[in-house]
Amino acid sequence: TELSLVNNQVDGTLPTSLGNLTAINAIYLSGNKIKGTIPNSVGNLSALAFFYLDNNELEGTIPDELGNVISLQHLHLEHNKLTGVIPVSLRKLAIVVELILAYNQLTGSIPGELGDLQVHRLELNNNQLSGNIPPRLKIIRNLNILKLNNNQLTGEIPIGLAPIICYMIDLSSNQLTGEIPSDLSNN
Repeated sequence: TELSLVNNQVDGTLPTSLGNLTAINAIYLSGNKIKGTIPNSVGNLSALAFFYLDNNELEGTIPDELGNVISLQHLHLEHNKLTGVIPVSLRKLAIVVELILAYNQLTGSIPGELGDLQVHRLELNNNQLSGNIPPRLKIIRNLNILKLNNNQLTGEIPIGLAPIICYMIDLSSNQLTGEIPSDLSNN
């Protein structure tokens, strides 16, 4: 039910057959030298709760099929070379606690649909994301950490973005304008 090969010298690519492990609960492959793309077959991993592919050399886009893994609680794809947009399909990860896509080369805007999540930790920092911060993100009531820093975000900071329980919000190194919302002092 678990595959853990953290901080080894594993290289090569992720095989399509990874999607055949339909009973697996956790995949920990952080800190290796895995290249190539994330196979679409990961959408078949219906029991997967923990998916750690951070600190590798993965390229390509985040597969839309990842949104089919509704059992996911922790998704860590940070520190790779992933490109393209954040798939709107990730909104289906209703019980995700940590969604970490930082330190990649993701482009496009932040999907407002991510506001449907009840995520505690949302880190999209150090990418090439542009556009406004979606006001719909303020619907996330369990948010503890929000990191959107080091992108190319524009516009104003939405009122109500940081709920009472949020203890870290980083919007630095963007191109935001306007005033700091007064409700941030209520946190």
